[in-house]
Amino acid sequence: ATNVDGIIVIGGKNSSNTKKLYHIALEANKNTFHIEKYSDLDDALLKEELSRLKSVGITAGASTPPEEIDKVEKFLLKFSSIYRKGDEKSMNQKKRRI
Repeated sequence: ATNVDGIIVIGGKNSSNTKKLYHIALEANKNTFHIEKYSDLDDALLKEELSRLKSVGITAGASTPPEEIDKVEKFLLKFSSIYRKGDEKSMNQKKRRI
């Protein structure tokens, strides 16, 4: 969380798991954003905030469908080069849940 400029947490706004994950990420990085699904990235203010960052990590709550995580990852890759894609080990850790 501290080796990226921002973090996107994906998951339900009412999910206790996702809320906990969000607060942990926020403690480590003030540029933490909570979205419920890929389509939430279509927000102009969020895009503006993300455009100011050089690198963004993503994480997700336990019940977040893998396809939502994949959509967010693809968005970030297309949006700009802000998404840091690490080695295979870190890619697998990205998809781990609390």
